[in-house]
Amino acid sequence: MYASGSSFLRIDGNHTRRAIRHDLSVAHRILTEGGIVNLDDFLHPNFLGATYGAIEWMTEHKDAFELLLVGFSQAYLCWPSFINHYMFAMRKLPDHLRLAGVTDISLSRASGPRDCLAVGIHSRLYDRDWLMSETDYSNIEGPTGRTPEY
Repeated sequence: MYASGSSFLRIDGNHTRRAIRHDLSVAHRILTEGGIVNLDDFLHPNFLGATYGAIEWMTEHKDAFELLLVGFSQAYLCWPSFINHYMFAMRKLPDHLRLAGVTDISLSRASGPRDCLAVGIHSRLYDRDWLMSETDYSNIEGPTGRTPEY
């Protein structure tokens, strides 16, 4: 059922609070350092038990996983020691998605780096790849000159 030493785990099964808590505990034991966990139906209104269980587990295990990317009822978690690596790599995500033919998304983050590093992904807004707290929506060139802090 679970592969030892997995670098990518997808949790999609019993969407109850208890099941998600169990699956995250297993994921924490077997995910290789630098790996990613994908939670299905995170923030989906039909499966709030899964969301509640995931938030509850992550709150109780603050050093286990860091929330990396959330959107379209999916959440991606990584080891805290790799969050900066993934945040840096994610700067090029819109370019990679465009190469794959995906052009209708925007990434967003309004929180500062000491608040929450997680990035949101959603349907395209303001014809921008990135929407950040420093974005000037009237500027056709996109975000103002400030470099995003990761």
